Amino acid sequence: MKEKEITILDTQKTIKQSNRLIEAKYKLTSQEQKLVIAICSQLDKTADNFDTVRIKVADFADFCGIKSTNRYAEVKRIIMRLLDRKLLIHKNDGGWYSTHWLQSAEYIHS
Repeated sequence: MKEKEITILDTQKTIKQSNRLIEAKYKLTSQEQKLVIAICSQLDKTADNFDTVRIKVADFADFCGIKSTNRYAEVKRIIMRLLDRKLLIHKNDGGWYSTHWLQSAEYIHS
């Protein structure tokens, strides 16, 4: 997978949400939703596969309005919950598809 450095503070980027996703069964906190939106807004819509997306902890904390003294711990908590959360999507043929919101996450200390 190719990697790209991103900045999520560009509020002009938009994403479209599939009706299947709207109708899917899942529960996310507002901060978890913001992380998913931030990641999705950085993906190349024309690519066949998903890219690796990198988000700076400070940028994400600002985007979500996280003001706590330990922003890194709070962002880690949000990411760890998203790694555990499942998403169930019903298919048009009567079947279903289940996945996690995040495949993996890595903190790179720089």
